[in-house]
Amino acid sequence: MTSKLKKKTLICLVVLMLLLMHSSLHRKVSSQTKETTSSDPIEHIKVAVDPNMPPLQYVEGEDYLGFHIDILESVGDIYNIDISYVPMPVEKVVEAIEQKEVDAAIGINFLSELSENLIFTDSISTSSVGLIVENKHINSQEDVLELTDMVITLKRDSVEYQYLQNVRRVKYNTTSNIADAFQLLEQERGNALMGDRLVAQQLMEQYNLDNKYTFINSYIIPIEYAIVVGKDNYNLLTKFNDGIQQIKESGVYGEIYAHWFLDKELVAEKRLRQLLKVFIVFIMMAAILSIVGIRWNKQLKRQVDKKTQELQTMNENLAYQITETKNKNEMINQLLESSPRGLIIIEKNGIIASCNPTVVELIGLENNSTGRYYNEVPFIRQLLQEKIGDVIEKEVQFSGEEVNWQREDGKKYDIRYMVYPLRSYDRKVKGIIVSFEDITQEKKLREEWFEREKSRALNEIVAGISHEIRNPLTSIKTFVELLPKKFDNPQFRRDITTYVPKEVERVNQLIESLINYAKPRKPNKEIVDIKDLVEYNIRLFTPIIEQKGLKVTIDMEKNLKVNVDKAQMKQVMMNFFLNGIEAMEEIQQDRQLTLSIRGWRHQEHIYISIKDEGVGMTQKEIIHALNPFYTTKATGTGLGIPLSKQYIEDNDGQLTIESEKNVGTKLILRFEGRD
Repeated sequence: MTSKLKKKTLICLVVLMLLLMHSSLHRKVSSQTKETTSSDPIEHIKVAVDPNMPPLQYVEGEDYLGFHIDILESVGDIYNIDISYVPMPVEKVVEAIEQKEVDAAIGINFLSELSENLIFTDSISTSSVGLIVENKHINSQEDVLELTDMVITLKRDSVEYQYLQNVRRVKYNTTSNIADAFQLLEQERGNALMGDRLVAQQLMEQYNLDNKYTFINSYIIPIEYAIVVGKDNYNLLTKFNDGIQQIKESGVYGEIYAHWFLDKELVAEKRLRQLLKVFIVFIMMAAILSIVGIRWNKQLKRQVDKKTQELQTMNENLAYQITETKNKNEMINQLLESSPRGLIIIEKNGIIASCNPTVVELIGLENNSTGRYYNEVPFIRQLLQEKIGDVIEKEVQFSGEEVNWQREDGKKYDIRYMVYPLRSYDRKVKGIIVSFEDITQEKKLREEWFEREKSRALNEIVAGISHEIRNPLTSIKTFVELLPKKFDNPQFRRDITTYVPKEVERVNQLIESLINYAKPRKPNKEIVDIKDLVEYNIRLFTPIIEQKGLKVTIDMEKNLKVNVDKAQMKQVMMNFFLNGIEAMEEIQQDRQLTLSIRGWRHQEHIYISIKDEGVGMTQKEIIHALNPFYTTKATGTGLGIPLSKQYIEDNDGQLTIESEKNVGTKLILRFEGRD
């Protein structure tokens, strides 16, 4: 044996002796730890296990094995806990723990939906999600495939399942465990498999699929596993966390990790230990030990290089994700900073989280308003008065609201604002957003436009009234001029006593309607039953309707009460009924035409519909019909609809006109309902 070989052999022996000493020392420490807790009473717990996750956790015969099982058993040894295992998929864990069927579950991903019902321990292992495809599907030019338009098999209620839900144009088949996902892949019910890299690699080796499938991406997203307990089981949670910490500090965790994930090296180590024992008896085996040691070193180096490369890849991916997140945050900040609208974000507890520069500039808030309670800022308090509770608790959104605001320096603003919920990624309300803009100039322009429209309308009214009054005055003037010549004529006296009063009454009615339109009296409101009001007016028109061969239908719900001026509403009904009757008179048809009146309640409002089957109007005619003195009738004044509309609005109502030429017209009145 050469001196070089002897030197290598001696080095291997020293290394192996150190390993044996470390193992012996650890057993001694573990034994001492057990002795310190052996006096404690034995605690029995049940733990749910997904047995389809080798090498992390699986069943062999009746024994539960795996890296996670060894970790849990080591923690149990420390606290004298007797553990029995219950096979169970992840989707049943929450219910089983809440029903006290099990005390805990092991090998659970950190998922936000589970944290609502369970508490996670510290991480017991980490891995990453990888993507596996059949070798024949891999493009020879590229080593990375797009996820879109693929059918992917995977385990549901997992990190990869959440990830794929955010990927567009991807299909997937889910199972309760990754082993069944492999079966789907084998049955060609998917193009690829996505799952835990360690588990997938173990299953490929177990089923001799290494030559058929390949990882095209081993680090799509990182994942962590932990033990979970019920929300109120803090005692067991504390034992688990303390136990995990102890085995990590004592080195037991590292040995368990090496046993399961560096098994090739551990096999070599066991061989070296055996060879060391044999070497003591048979010195001639030293050469074999040396060769094994060299091989072990090379394999270890390859593994270290591989792990280093994987870690570098993970770091690069993490750095890219951090950069992308920073870019997105910067873009959002720039949008908020440059927005002409004021934006205020308030947390659920009422604390101001942020506000953009427009808020400070427009409203005069202090820069340090962030962190203050919203009620301490007068402007925000005014906007949110009696609204914040509805937004947070009922998720109500307020839009198009307007308010007047005067700053401390005396400057006045007209503000239009919106208040709506701020939601997290899982659509839960976590605060509110207030968005507002300065409409002072807009409102000023609107008022100027309104004044111009009033002037234009006044010109039209003057022109209309001069035309309407001229006709009866001309008739009166003619009779007066003929009075000296024909006074003795009996027929003339009968004509003048007949027509002149009618023309005077016509002028009087025109002036009264104009006065009512221009300056209507203040409504004298009372609670009125709409059904009684409609039936009263219909009785007045019944003779006319029967004479003209028309038909009336009434469909009114009970208890339709509104707070209005009864006299004004009677006038409105009379105007609308008369318009409908006259419109149907102009239709020449063989069938009997109908005036339909309907009343109903919807939520807090009362609705009245008056529909005729008359000549109808075009959209242009509908617009003109709301202007004074516009009429298509030979004897009309053009004040009926405008005056009725004003009466409705004075009584806090709303009028909607729907019409189609030669089909008919429907008038819809809406009022606030009263009990």
